[in-house]
Order: sequence, then structure tokens, then C-alpha cells
Amino acid sequence: MKKTRCIFTAMILSFLSIFIGGCYQYGITKTPVFADAVAPSPTITDEVNPTLTDKPVDVVVNNEMSCVPSGNPYKKDTDFDKYMYSVMELPNIDITRKCTFSGHIKKGETYIHKFTKNLNFCLMPGGVFSDVPEEGWFILITDSRSRSCYGIQDGYDDLGPIITPPYRGNMYFDILGWHFRNKDNSGPNDGSVNAPQEVREFNFLFSEEDYKKIWYSTRCSQWKFPEDCTSATQYPMSHSDTILHSRAQFIINNLTLGNLVTDSHAWIEEMDFTVEVYLPDED
Repeated sequence: MKKTRCIFTAMILSFLSIFIGGCYQYGITKTPVFADAVAPSPTITDEVNPTLTDKPVDVVVNNEMSCVPSGNPYKKDTDFDKYMYSVMELPNIDITRKCTFSGHIKKGETYIHKFTKNLNFCLMPGGVFSDVPEEGWFILITDSRSRSCYGIQDGYDDLGPIITPPYRGNMYFDILGWHFRNKDNSGPNDGSVNAPQEVREFNFLFSEEDYKKIWYSTRCSQWKFPEDCTSATQYPMSHSDTILHSRAQFIINNLTLGNLVTDSHAWIEEMDFTVEVYLPDED
């Protein structure tokens, strides 16, 4: 994998996490298909993502995808373009191909796709509202050399949000039913709910080691926690380091929602999706 030089500054990354965090607005595109309304079956729990703690049995790891030759589609013409590259907002690898894979998933299921030698794309069932179990899925990108997709069980290092603005509170990785409904769940999202819709574009790292470099150096410089600063010395990062990363797009092709009960929260019954990812040459 050829490396291109990239300037990284933890302070810039920290600034962007604060500045961009409140500035993202998500567009509304098409209206999803709705299942018949179903009365909710409340499950009260203190877990934020309760279903992530349950390991499904015999989850197939997919690895088939189609690839076509591709250059870097992200321009680097203006000073602003160059700035976006310098603060790691755009891919810095030598892109040679665009690869695509598609899938179909139903409520409560897990989907795993190995899209490079070491990286897994995962859709893990879960939600954020305790009264509605399994509202949808969370996208995880994991380094298969050290982590599985079952994040809460083994302390995952998710390689996507840490390199994708707004870095914290990033809903691009959450595929949840309420994103597509209005505030009281009485109709489709009319703009009253600020949430991403059918297309989610995100960046990702290529290794857990690079994740730890960013994570610990940023936390040590911002909050000075001794344990983080100790870990930062174990995973040192200098201003001249190249942190390799690229970009992918998650596209919802078809969506069926359930639990369309006013003042409750919708869940996703099933979904067809496509993932497009920009990659370098194979190892």
C-alpha cells in the first residue's frame, strides 16, 4: 500500500470535533416503506445498546464484492481542498479501485463483511431507546487481527467515527428507525428530526494501531488523564506520521419500518443496502 504524506495535528482534530459537531444538517430524500403499526413491547434496561452483548450463532462472514478501477474522486485543486486533506477529512491512500457489496438484513440479525485482508464491515443490532428493543443497527469497522464485531463484549476500537466528522455524537453510523420518522412518530420525517437518511458517507482507518495513536494522543493532550498519557507513550504519534484512511458510502436501497405508534419509536423491520468503498491495491 503506497503511502502519501499527510499532516496530522491532534489540536486541529479536537477543534473540528467541537466546531463541526453542531453544524451538520442531514437531508431528507425518499419516503421508506412502512409496515403495519404494532403495539410496542417495552423492555427496560440500563444498557445503551443492549443487544450488542448477545453473540448470534453461526453468523456468516461475507467476502464477495465487485471492484472496478478508480482513481481518487476527491479533488485537491483549491486551498480548501488541500486543507481538508491536511486535517484528514479526505482519503490519503493511493486509491486504485472502487469496490461494492450489497446485502439484505432483517430486524435482530447481524451482518459481517470482510472487505480488505484485515477489515470487517459490521451491522450490529441495537438501539438507543430502552422501551423499543432493536430499533436498527450500528455500523462498526473493526480490525479483524485483534477485534471482532461484537464490540461491547471485547472492548472494540471502531475505526470509523474517530476519523469521520463530527467525531463525537456521529449518527452516520447509526441506522435507526426513528431517523425516518417525525418527532412524535405520527408520520415520515418532515425535517423535524435532524438525522441522516438513506445515504451515509464516512471515513475509516486501516488498523487498530492507528486508532490508538489518535485516541490516546488526543485524550492525553486534552484531558491529561494519566492512564491515557501512559498509553500515548506506548502508541506514540508525531506530526510527520501518516495515518492511512479512506472513505466509504452506505446506501439504503429499500427500508421497511415497524412500530408506527404515535409517541413511541419506530424500528426497522428489514433493509436492502449497498456499500461502496475506495481501496488501494490489494496486498
